[in-house]
Amino acid sequence: MENKKLIAKNKKIEKYLLNLQNGDKKAYLYLGNLYDEGKKMLKIR
Repeated sequence: MENKKLIAKNKKIEKYLLNLQNGDKKAYLYLGNLYDEGKKMLKIR
């Protein structure tokens, strides 16, 4: 299986994705809400 890279759609989302790695609860909430609303956050390459 080939490795795929996730690319954030904008800098704000990219910041929250990085904060997720540090266990930032606001990042989980923000990204979870985007997912729940059906907004596209990432591109897969």
